[in-house]
Amino acid sequence: MKFKKLEELMHWIYEELETIDHGEIYVVFKVRDHKVALIERVKIEKEKPD
Repeated sequence: MKFKKLEELMHWIYEELETIDHGEIYVVFKVRDHKVALIERVKIEKEKPD
């Protein structure tokens, strides 16, 4: 994974953390022979339990 792509991913995570009140953020990587590929990035917003 190139450094530029990693910077973009960190920026996305930062933006999502700013907007989410309660929920989950998943980032999935695939690693093969020391090479990293981004497979999925997902934000799941949930209602805060009472």
